[in-house]
Amino acid sequence: MLPEFMDVTFLERMSWAVLIGLGLLMLLTVRIVTSVLQKIVALVLLFGLAISVWVYREDLDQCRLTCSCSVAGFEVDFPPGAIQQCQAYIRSRGG
Repeated sequence: MLPEFMDVTFLERMSWAVLIGLGLLMLLTVRIVTSVLQKIVALVLLFGLAISVWVYREDLDQCRLTCSCSVAGFEVDFPPGAIQQCQAYIRSRGG
C-alpha cells in the first residue's frame, strides 16, 4: 500500500511533472551529449521511461470508472469524498 498522501489526484499530477521532466532531460541530452551513440542510447532509455509513465497515467484515468485502483501492483487510495463521487458517477451511467 502506498502512503496515504499518494492518492489518485497526487499521482496524476506527479505523472505530468515526471513527463515534463523527462522531456526536458531529452532536450538536454540532445544539446549536451556529443557522441551520437550515447545520445541515441540515452534518448531511447528516456523515451522508454516516458512511455511507461504515460501507460501508468492512463491506468489512473481508468480508476474513476471502477472506483478501485492499483498502479505497479500498489493499491492507490482515493481522496476524501472521491469514492462517493465515483460511485455516483457509475450509478448515473447505469452501472
